[in-house]
Amino acid sequence: MSVCLIYQDVLYISLPIAARQASAKATRPRMFQLIAEMQSYSHFVVAAAPLLAMPGPTNALLLAAGAAQTMRRALPLILAEIVAYGLVVTPLVLFGEMLGAWRAFGGLALKFLALVIVVVLAVRLWRSASPSRNESGPPLVTPASVFWMTLFNPKSLIFAFAIFPPIDNAADGLAKAGLFAALAVLTGALWIAAGRLLGNGVRQSGAIIGRTAALILCGFAIYLGASLAAELMSSAQADRRAGAWSVPEGAART
Repeated sequence: MSVCLIYQDVLYISLPIAARQASAKATRPRMFQLIAEMQSYSHFVVAAAPLLAMPGPTNALLLAAGAAQTMRRALPLILAEIVAYGLVVTPLVLFGEMLGAWRAFGGLALKFLALVIVVVLAVRLWRSASPSRNESGPPLVTPASVFWMTLFNPKSLIFAFAIFPPIDNAADGLAKAGLFAALAVLTGALWIAAGRLLGNGVRQSGAIIGRTAALILCGFAIYLGASLAAELMSSAQADRRAGAWSVPEGAART
């Protein structure tokens, strides 16, 4: 009997590390697995919720929509936000490792596109939020504007490369996607409600908060432009230093 036990121990030690880990995971009590999963999802919520609630171009549009529209008309904007995030984050999570060194270039391209979109939407929002605007006319903020702004929001890179990973399996990915959608609904509804609260009882509140949101977008565009310029300058300086440190081929032979 003891010989059999010793033989089993030798076989277990001789297994590869991955196989031993799989065996330990398979024999781990189900309760411990549930606790570990709950801790993982709680960490995900703690990381994702503040980023979703952080002031930014998408939330500025939701704030303006809440001031100019009823809650019922503004809530579909959150669906546009969720769809846009899904279209960007999903392929980055699935194929992000294949990008390799192209991640930095992709980040710069996304910031440039976000800068263009922010400027265009700021100008449109400023013009449509005119004091002479008819309140019964077309909505101040449309689902299309929220969709395009969120599609090129640099927050997507943080979600894809820092918050969603690691994803163990398809069920884990679906669970995190569901939590993300719920958090987006909650934070978006809070921004819309804040706009509704600020505009309650204020004459021409839609125009005032709409133009305030346009100014917020302009400030974000300035930040994006400065960040983009700083990254380009840093990259150019790094290339110059690399060129200065490189030894010419002829000099190396001598």
